Amino acid sequence: MKHLILFDVDGTLAPSTHQLQDHIKQALQEIMDKNGDTYDFGIVGGSSAERIKWQLSAGSDDNNDQFLAQFKWLFSENGLVAHKNEVKIHHQSLREAVPERALQKVLDWSLKYIANLTGLPHKRGKFIDFRSGLIYITPCGSNVTQEERETFARYDESHKIRETMIHAMHEELGEELQFDFQLGGQIGLGAHPKGWDKTYCLQHLKSDDGSYMYDKIYFIGDRCNPWGNDFPLFSHPDTIGYATKNPEHTLEILAEIL
Repeated sequence: MKHLILFDVDGTLAPSTHQLQDHIKQALQEIMDKNGDTYDFGIVGGSSAERIKWQLSAGSDDNNDQFLAQFKWLFSENGLVAHKNEVKIHHQSLREAVPERALQKVLDWSLKYIANLTGLPHKRGKFIDFRSGLIYITPCGSNVTQEERETFARYDESHKIRETMIHAMHEELGEELQFDFQLGGQIGLGAHPKGWDKTYCLQHLKSDDGSYMYDKIYFIGDRCNPWGNDFPLFSHPDTIGYATKNPEHTLEILAEIL
């Protein structure tokens, strides 16, 4: 049996919201070429499949197709949308699984909370991104420029805007709605039903008898603190988790694993 290495994207393989850098892509290509007989590779991220594919793209289109094909698994939106060998094998939707009343309660609460936030460096547009598997909430608005994004990220690091919001959401919404709330990306946070975190992807890695297809499952992510969206998969008893600081550090971790 093979082993599997799963990667987060933002902050792990690529800078947050940016595409893979050429030298990281080349190094990953060489690693996957060399170790493909022993290891499979996969992606598990909170963004849509289209967004993740764009982030992993760099260089010529032909080279991108070949590169993407080496990731056997693509788990987008925490695995609520799952692809195996570039074929969709699973799709779950908030619209289908969660009552409208609960969805609106999360949305209304979030917008009211953000409206009452004062003193932020910037507020722009698109505070809510309603995805298939999670609601992505951005206190400063995702329409910020890159410079404004960096400013908010520094402000959030010192003032804990998102962590404070997450704590309040757990207190006021979590038990009633059976929702979880976690840091995601550089400036946002994710809201989703309990169990719809990144550990959701593990069900796709099991055979019909309930056993895993792999001897070992490694996961590398950057948001591995208890509030982070990588923490559930990083700390899961069925995975071997590694916390990375940036894409260059991810390559160092890969060298250690391999």
